[in-house]
Amino acid sequence: MIERLKEIISGLIKANVYVSFATNSVAIMPDIEKSKAPWRIWIDPPWRFLENKKPIMSAIDCPMHGDFHSETEYKSAFINWCKRIGNPSKRIKKSFINEDPIDLIIEFEDGTEIQVFVSEPTEESWYYCDRVNSKYLVVSGCGIKEETDESEQSLPADARTSRG
Repeated sequence: MIERLKEIISGLIKANVYVSFATNSVAIMPDIEKSKAPWRIWIDPPWRFLENKKPIMSAIDCPMHGDFHSETEYKSAFINWCKRIGNPSKRIKKSFINEDPIDLIIEFEDGTEIQVFVSEPTEESWYYCDRVNSKYLVVSGCGIKEETDESEQSLPADARTSRG
């Protein structure tokens, strides 16, 4: 299954994508308007974004709702945090995974890059969702498992919806 996942991920080169955040999780999907994305990569912490090989943000420095006195302060801090990646519409330059652990690296043409680290053996780290074929490849420290549409309910809510 690792070879299949490598082929899928490397096949994303030159794809125009949209990057969005749901608290400290990341969604990467085709940059299409008013359409259900045919695929999506959903990333749980830990991860980090780099720009020209220098870290600019990570899951750990995401603003926490409880750290603010008002909803307005939190939303402002979160929006500013999200803006660190620049334009959320990007084009993939390179994408690949390591085998052990199954870390994911996606480089974008604008000089930004996301690195995803599989850190816990039993915790699910990232997912590739093929919505056309109702297949979900779930990556954890234990490896890759394939799930079908019926098990989509086990994915985070934002991983099931389009453009969170």
